[in-house]
Amino acid sequence: MNATANKKTVSDLEAARIRLEEAQADYAKILADERSTVIREIKDLIKTYGLEAKQLFPKSAIASDSDGAKYFDQKTGNSWSGKGRAKEPFQSIRNDPAKLAKYLVSEKKS
Repeated sequence: MNATANKKTVSDLEAARIRLEEAQADYAKILADERSTVIREIKDLIKTYGLEAKQLFPKSAIASDSDGAKYFDQKTGNSWSGKGRAKEPFQSIRNDPAKLAKYLVSEKKS
């Protein structure tokens, strides 16, 4: 077997690079299209079965004691430690303990 027959040229490698970039672009487009379809299907299933975020994502999985969250909003997924800058809905109710109580993260049971 002739060793030069298997030798790649710069042109060969450039052509392979172009094919790889095209394949990666195709992959990204297909993945984005499938992701959109999957999200739509999941939303339909959630609506059909009346599921809520807390059933799918328990507080302990989203806002744990380790992340310092004192308050957590299931609807937006926002959490707040009770200190510093607050995102909605906490920003507008940060000085109202009665309203904040609704979002209080319960202590983990040992």
